[in-house]
Formats: sequence, C-alpha cells, structure tokens
Amino acid sequence: MHYRATLTIDFTQQNPNDYQKLIAALLALGWKYQETSALALEAPTLEPVWGAFDLIARQSQSAGHLSALSIHVQGSSSQFNGIPYQAAANHPNAKEDIQKKRFPNY
Repeated sequence: MHYRATLTIDFTQQNPNDYQKLIAALLALGWKYQETSALALEAPTLEPVWGAFDLIARQSQSAGHLSALSIHVQGSSSQFNGIPYQAAANHPNAKEDIQKKRFPNY
C-alpha cells in the first residue's frame, strides 16, 4: 500500500516556540509543510501517520489549546495511478451532459 495524507492543526493561546517545535518534529517524520497549519505526506507505510498522532498528543500539552485537528488518510495499492471505474463506459459523455445543466442558484 501507498498512503497520501493531509494534516491541519491549530491552537489558540499558542505558545509559538512549542508550536514551531511540533511542526519541526512532523517535518522530521516526513510530513511536508504546505502553509500555515497544513502539512501533507506521501509514504509507503502508515508509520509517519501514527507518529504524527503520537507527537501531537505529547506536544499539544504545551503548544497551546488545541482548537482544530484534522487528519485525512487515503491508501492505495495502485500508487494513486487510479483503477478502472467500470461504470464510466456506460456514460461516455458524462462531463458534457452535466456541463449542459443549469448551475444552481441557491
């Protein structure tokens, strides 16, 4: 399996030094810094995902009050090259058909 993950984390009453230490530790696990509070990962195992949980649990005690945490993990045996979607053959003009529909006005 190959894994792709995103992580967002935020603290209120943040201790900047301890927050920066947490981000640096996540980078050491293989996570890539994307922007404020957001990191991404591609890895052949779940080890850096479980490691992130461990580091966050330990460091959040001093980094501030945890106000947001989201981790999304997707696993794929195809290295994210995709797999055939059999029903697509039943809808050869799906994109064009949908694009002809009126855009909703909510």
